[in-house]
Amino acid sequence: MGVAAGFAGAFYDVDDAASARRHPSDMDSAATSDATMLGFATWEQIEALKASGTSGTSGANAEEMFLKLMITHHAGGVEMAQALIERSANEVVTSLAERIVRTQQSEMTYMNELLVLVEGQ
Repeated sequence: MGVAAGFAGAFYDVDDAASARRHPSDMDSAATSDATMLGFATWEQIEALKASGTSGTSGANAEEMFLKLMITHHAGGVEMAQALIERSANEVVTSLAERIVRTQQSEMTYMNELLVLVEGQ
């Protein structure tokens, strides 16, 4: 059995392929009722990434799409972590949230640098 993962109380076994592909909009929670919630790629975006071309081919560039989706994903993580920091007195959880903010912001900076390189190809 795999590691449990989830959001807003909707946990699932990540070894269960059907459950692992659940989109937040499929979960029974007011916090996840909007399929365009910051940080979550739509199924259409994931399928477009899978169908995209690679560097040097015409059409959408997989690297560019991936980086843009991941930057948005990380921005959502930063926003969630900051919301928790403002509302929690639990030092263990807020410490994790503070690390998430630092690492995700650093990764977004790096991904933006990569995006400039990829878009220049």
